[in-house]
Amino acid sequence: GQKLLNDLLKNIDKELKNNKEIRKVTSYSEVDEVFKRNLEQYMRAFIIEDNNFGLKNLREEQKESFFRTTEEFLNKSKAFDNELTPEDIGQALRNVWIINILQAVMGEKIRLTSSILGYSLLYPYTDNYLDDSSIAKEEKSEFNDRLMKRLKGESIAPLNSYEEKVYSLVGFIEKDFDRREYPELYEALQ
Repeated sequence: GQKLLNDLLKNIDKELKNNKEIRKVTSYSEVDEVFKRNLEQYMRAFIIEDNNFGLKNLREEQKESFFRTTEEFLNKSKAFDNELTPEDIGQALRNVWIINILQAVMGEKIRLTSSILGYSLLYPYTDNYLDDSSIAKEEKSEFNDRLMKRLKGESIAPLNSYEEKVYSLVGFIEKDFDRREYPELYEALQ
């Protein structure tokens, strides 16, 4: 997972260094614009055409679906929280890619669902919060206790905007998987 993301970032970095447009710019904002214009091309080349990514055995429509799902995830992630960092999105994107590969292997349509979006984004929200050394242990413990109650299906009012986002992500999973029909899913999330 991490190697795959690192390879993607190295490929994008190499492409940017070779980009003639980049050599002509004079400010950071111009670099940012060139990057945004070319990101789709760089990702497409890496995800669909690079054999190291492991998609060479997928049919062309599956490769295209894989790319569209990646693009949709990036857009929906930023729409959900425009303060997500590239690192946060990268952490979550690895989950999306693994699920998409499983979808292909199982013969299912490669797509992004509410539950895939919610599950994938939960990882950076919860893991990075718990790893943040600037947050007191007691606060982390309270957050974790409250999240466990939410995952068990209790109606918990969020204490702040961060919890509100985390609980919304759990809600995305609930849209696709009814608790009564899939209790083991919610147990696994705990």
